[in-house]
Amino acid sequence: RIQTYGALDSIPSGLLCVLQTPPQPANSDPCSGTLLTVTSICNAVAAGTNVSSVTTTDIHNPCGYPGSSGDVWFKAVVPASGHLIIDTQSLVPFDGSMAIYSAPGCLDHSQFEWIACNDDGSSTGNEMPQLDISTGLVAGDTVYIRFWAYFAAEENFRICASNSTTTLPV
Repeated sequence: RIQTYGALDSIPSGLLCVLQTPPQPANSDPCSGTLLTVTSICNAVAAGTNVSSVTTTDIHNPCGYPGSSGDVWFKAVVPASGHLIIDTQSLVPFDGSMAIYSAPGCLDHSQFEWIACNDDGSSTGNEMPQLDISTGLVAGDTVYIRFWAYFAAEENFRICASNSTTTLPV
């Protein structure tokens, strides 16, 4: 619908562009979460995006960050050390947030247990999150990582998992 403000206003001439919304990311729910390879130096970097994502409403998000965008999901297998670091990076200013959950499987969302969350902990800058968990994880278990952004922002980012290095390679 195109409308003018005044009764006598004419519709200006010009072009109107209508664009199709991009499809949801493939990792828009925990079961389709992108599997992150856990390395010792965070060198298996995965590309991520939350463009056109929707919020997973049936898994509690206790982090309380306001105005969040839709979320995307990643998975990682806890290494033998039980120490897991998830780090993110954006190449443009972008305020991301992240939470990690344990669950016996991805289908029953009522069994997701929140472990931790972070908003601005990454040393890579641009207000990106990092999670560094050294207690409470069981080696061999799969954990589920939820990523979203403040203020409904949508952007591309990078994410990696390691068991010792705390920052992404630049």
